[in-house]
Amino acid sequence: MVEYVGPNRFQYSDERLELVNRYVRLFPERLRRDPLTGKCLWRRQRQDPEDVRREDPTQAARSEEVLPIARRRFQTEAEYPAGGGLLNLLLFGVVANFRQGDPGDDGFLQFLCEAEDRLTRSGDIEPDFSVFVGRRNT
Repeated sequence: MVEYVGPNRFQYSDERLELVNRYVRLFPERLRRDPLTGKCLWRRQRQDPEDVRREDPTQAARSEEVLPIARRRFQTEAEYPAGGGLLNLLLFGVVANFRQGDPGDDGFLQFLCEAEDRLTRSGDIEPDFSVFVGRRNT
């Protein structure tokens, strides 16, 4: 399975939000615009968990429990962190602003991907997604 395993209902810690917002400040204004509203994004804020629940009751409802439950119910064959600890929250709602093949946009995305990789390897952030391969317990 490939699954979101980050904080339930996207309730990121203050530390994670602050880290993400440091990177938000690096975005050129064109990339900060919400394509639906046209408003300029200046910072990421924690979503209201009730709003998340109303929009989709199943959305990240128990995401923090996914891997522990999978490990109990299945024999683990493989488990791979799949990233997203920075980029999932950072690019949400604005990724459509990036122009494929644009050297500036491609370079900025590469910079962000490298930052996420570095932050994950150092233990400063946890991945939001995971790949789990398991076999039924016998």
